[in-house]
Amino acid sequence: MSACKFPEHHGSGRSIVPVVLMAVAAFVVWRFLHAAELVAVAVALVLVLVVAWRCRRHLRTAAGLAALLVWFARLAWVFPHVSPATRRNYWHAFRAHVSWRWLCRNLGLGRPDSHVADRSKDGREATRPRLLHPSVRISPDDFGIVATVRTVPGANRKAFEDSAEHFANAWGAARVSVSQPAPGRLEVRGMRHDPLLAPLGLGDGPASPDPSCVWLGRDEHGEDRFLDLRNVSGVTVGGQPGGGKSQAITSWLTQLAPFPAVQMVTHDGKGAGEFADFAPRAWITGGESMDELLSTLETLTALMYERLGSVRDYTGGAKNIWTAGVTPEWPLILSVFDEVQTWFDLTAAKARGKDAEKDCVEAIRLASELVRKGRSTGFVSVFGTQKPTGDSCPTAITSNCPVCVAFSLKTLDAAKATLGADIGNYPSVSPVTLSLPEHAGVCVVTLKDGMTPFTKLRSPLVTEDQAAKVATETAGLRKDPCTLLPVTVPDTPAALVNR
Repeated sequence: MSACKFPEHHGSGRSIVPVVLMAVAAFVVWRFLHAAELVAVAVALVLVLVVAWRCRRHLRTAAGLAALLVWFARLAWVFPHVSPATRRNYWHAFRAHVSWRWLCRNLGLGRPDSHVADRSKDGREATRPRLLHPSVRISPDDFGIVATVRTVPGANRKAFEDSAEHFANAWGAARVSVSQPAPGRLEVRGMRHDPLLAPLGLGDGPASPDPSCVWLGRDEHGEDRFLDLRNVSGVTVGGQPGGGKSQAITSWLTQLAPFPAVQMVTHDGKGAGEFADFAPRAWITGGESMDELLSTLETLTALMYERLGSVRDYTGGAKNIWTAGVTPEWPLILSVFDEVQTWFDLTAAKARGKDAEKDCVEAIRLASELVRKGRSTGFVSVFGTQKPTGDSCPTAITSNCPVCVAFSLKTLDAAKATLGADIGNYPSVSPVTLSLPEHAGVCVVTLKDGMTPFTKLRSPLVTEDQAAKVATETAGLRKDPCTLLPVTVPDTPAALVNR
């Protein structure tokens, strides 16, 4: 029996009719999408139906046209309900959908089905294997297009990460990000308008609902992201000068200042008075002096140990203050130490003499104790540095900080020192790519985004006038937490002597 072949139309003009009709449909959608959306969609649907009828004998073409028909039907259903920004990206989503298989083949993401090729067992030549293409569903949003991809063997997240630049060129996108929300599923976003480059102020976001929550900014999907401070003992912040490190910390202080259940400590190792505006509100304010820092750390660790001894009495038997929550009587202690290389660089301290080395070792010991033991008593310590390597901020501190923030960094080693070695497996969210001036204020945070352990976001800008105004208006909330500790009266005089 002879093999069945599709009819060929050599020399006939009918073979070009489907192509012409498809071109007309695409032109109608592109030309009239903004003026008469529903009319354009209706005309396109009619043209697609005509093409499908003319190509009904070609099964593969008919299947593709059926998928296209479903796409247009979905467009007609949701089009009136989306924003104008999303409507402008429908044509780009359509074009990306049509060229998806071609693009996957050329990028090596379409893999041959080896199992089909090995089916021949009787000595005959194996048939040519079919190509497995990652199935996709592409939709537009306010910033570009979103491709939800089902992976195939050999085309995983890393393969798409390596091809991100080519996707950006093909889609006309300023940037392409790849995330994995679930096993076997990828989300490839082509940002034609990058939300990370849009200016963001503190008034553009929601207010913090309670003292345990801080608004970090907006991520690369345009969504608000928050940091839950409960059971967080330390935060490390790294970044080059001008990257936005101090601005981010200032926004956290500004958000938490109006809460009576928060007391603040600030130390600026650069000596430039970065947080001088918060002096009316902060419990302790210090500069680059090592003596001042040691005095502050000794006060904080003494308060921490006092709280460890009385936390059960305050919470009614629980070991963790976050079980009951912080209050004005037992406030959250937010301590900020910026430019910590001024105090914690042991190599530089050795060069200055034994006394400097001794003070440096003591400062590292006290700070690491604060991070290791302060979680259950409501202590959150923030350590900022321009050079986030082990010699500037010792690993005794950074390894115990569960939250890490990285602004623009020059090398991958610096990124790994700040965020951990795993950042090398996620090049599309690496802080090494944030070197352009417009990326000032953009950072990478160890917040989980699907199966990706990092989130890229823009931190809000806070002006000096805003910070000073908030600090002045909330100056009456400043208290010494040491005087707020509960006093336990012993039952017997002997117990009082034993104390």
